[in-house]
Amino acid sequence: MSRRSIKNEKGWAVSNDQNTAAAEILSFPLGAAGSRPNPLALTDHQTLVDIFNNMSQGILMFDADARMVFCNQRYIEMYGLSPAVVIPGCGLRELLEHHTAVGTFCEAHEDYVVNLLEDIAQGKTSASVATSANGCAFSIVHKPIAGGGWIATHEDITVRKRAEERIVHMPAMMH
Repeated sequence: MSRRSIKNEKGWAVSNDQNTAAAEILSFPLGAAGSRPNPLALTDHQTLVDIFNNMSQGILMFDADARMVFCNQRYIEMYGLSPAVVIPGCGLRELLEHHTAVGTFCEAHEDYVVNLLEDIAQGKTSASVATSANGCAFSIVHKPIAGGGWIATHEDITVRKRAEERIVHMPAMMH
């Protein structure tokens, strides 16, 4: 079983078991002003892993160098990605190349990266809808965090988008 871990200056540490592709949170930073430990750090970390891995959204965290620090299982599943590629330390460009290889990213990589990193550097939250080669639609939000990184949430909105399209075409079908 191969594991890679990363710990940053904020006290976050993650590990990824490549056999399960589930990133595990190992510790959280101290409370305000470092005065007392965060109570979450004292609980069973498996509970937190279960919470993140059972969310309906895919969640990722990137550091200031655009390297993935964390992702939940849902992100890997919704895009059909390889757990051998989507691991802590994976660069944004590498992740996008993998998305392109499996057909879930259709934009020009460099334009996407430049625009995203510009928004993050300016402290802007960005939201978009991406459509994969197979017609699935994903709502993606990138929210900057202290230290230059960001949190990304991905939600599969395919069913909702198709329902909206049917509603738009209903009046034409009724005439």
